[in-house]
Amino acid sequence: MFRSKYFAMVSWLFTIIFIGLKISGSEYPSIQIIVVACIISIERTVGYFINKYKDNLKN
Repeated sequence: MFRSKYFAMVSWLFTIIFIGLKISGSEYPSIQIIVVACIISIERTVGYFINKYKDNLKN
C-alpha cells in the first residue's frame, strides 16, 4: 500500500515544498526535516519500482 506511485509523488511534493520554504528564508523546515523527507521519498520511489518489477516478473 505504501509503495504506490501516489505516495511517492506526495512525498516528493512535500520534499519540494520544504526545500522551497528553506530557500525562501523560512525558519520552519530544518535541514534534518528536509533530509528525512528526501530519504522517505527515495525509499518510496525505489519501493514502487521494485514492486513494479516484481509484478512484471510474475506475468
